[in-house]
Amino acid sequence: MVKMPRLATLLVVFVGLVAPIRAQTIVVFPFENTGADSRLSWLEEGLAELTILRLAAAPGTAAAALVLTRDDWMMTVEQMGLPAAPLFAGYSRATMFRLAQHVRADFVIFGEFTAADGTLRIRAQALQIEPPALLAPQEISGRLDELMELHARLLADLLATMGGTATEDSAALPHRFPRFRLDAFESYVRGLLTADDEQRLRWLREAARLEPGWPDPAYALGQTYLARRDLVTALIWLSRVPPAHTRGFEAAFYSGVCHLLRDDLARAHTTFATLAAAAQARGRWPVPEVLNNLGVVLARQQNWTQAAQHFRQASQMAARETVYWYNLGLAELAALRFTEAATMFREVLLRNPEDAQARALLVHTLELDGQTEKARAEREAVEFELPQIDARPAALLRVQAELHSPRQSFLPPMLPGSSAPLGSARTQRAAPGTGVRP
Repeated sequence: MVKMPRLATLLVVFVGLVAPIRAQTIVVFPFENTGADSRLSWLEEGLAELTILRLAAAPGTAAAALVLTRDDWMMTVEQMGLPAAPLFAGYSRATMFRLAQHVRADFVIFGEFTAADGTLRIRAQALQIEPPALLAPQEISGRLDELMELHARLLADLLATMGGTATEDSAALPHRFPRFRLDAFESYVRGLLTADDEQRLRWLREAARLEPGWPDPAYALGQTYLARRDLVTALIWLSRVPPAHTRGFEAAFYSGVCHLLRDDLARAHTTFATLAAAAQARGRWPVPEVLNNLGVVLARQQNWTQAAQHFRQASQMAARETVYWYNLGLAELAALRFTEAATMFREVLLRNPEDAQARALLVHTLELDGQTEKARAEREAVEFELPQIDARPAALLRVQAELHSPRQSFLPPMLPGSSAPLGSARTQRAAPGTGVRP
């Protein structure tokens, strides 16, 4: 099944604060509820989410913006051996500092809030990473129904302490931040927080109803319906995310996944080819997930030669992702290059010895190559029964239905005259992707 991105309790946003020549990185932690009113617990994540949405969208404050997927950050926390939630409950400033260093952040934003006697008080503070410095805290108070205005003023003051805005811009900045109806924003956050699909859909649909022009609930609804394999409904919601929106790239990618899972090859090809061409036009390599899925489309159209090129590039960019080695093995098998195919399937098994399909394909490849003794040894090396091999290689290809890579503009650029994709720290991940068989 399609793996839904889970709501991590740490959200990351890349945003330029000073000059357009250098985008700075800010890590935003959830705000701690220091009051006794548990009904406002949604604001813990809500204030962090609102901070990220505004940093990413406000004109004049960001030279570039990137909100990492929640699964991306969950993976980072897991790699560091830290508990995923709740971050504010046990994370010291030293741990925040270490986390920020791990993602090469420039600042950490954290804070707290309390509500009493009808007054909401919010306190926010920034931790500078290099040189290390704890900047002056900023505080604001007012009624809960003034949350959008209160947060806008607080964030403008906080950015000023971080050197992100000129003094003369501080007064005007709060008016440039996007605003949402409070009931719509609460519904959106509650929808993100709930683990129950039906409740999640109810909250998100309510947010979309109250703020019909807001793309973020539409994107979250598209993700939820995709996870449920309601592909037609997912496409309807994902289509409401404009290409220029901060979630536009992801929305287009997941729309392509929907088309591919529906076997609508024409639309899937157009989507993934457009994403790849847009990346190259900006001097960037397409992300490996796009390359893989474009390869799947081409293979289903019997263009195995070009498909193999995309699988090979994807495997070079994300060597720990078994999906790409597996698909490349199938491409080599379709071309009757048995030695090369066996090598690819062994790469998969090196990373995931329990992959029964890859083991069966390796046995099948060795048998076709006349290496019966090696095939028998591979078959006897496992205790589980191997699946039957479909005679149509394209039917065995794996779709990469989860986007791990960061936004295109934050990938390493291509070097002039480069003929092979450049890897990056983000593409060499510890946990391999699973892929999806349609």
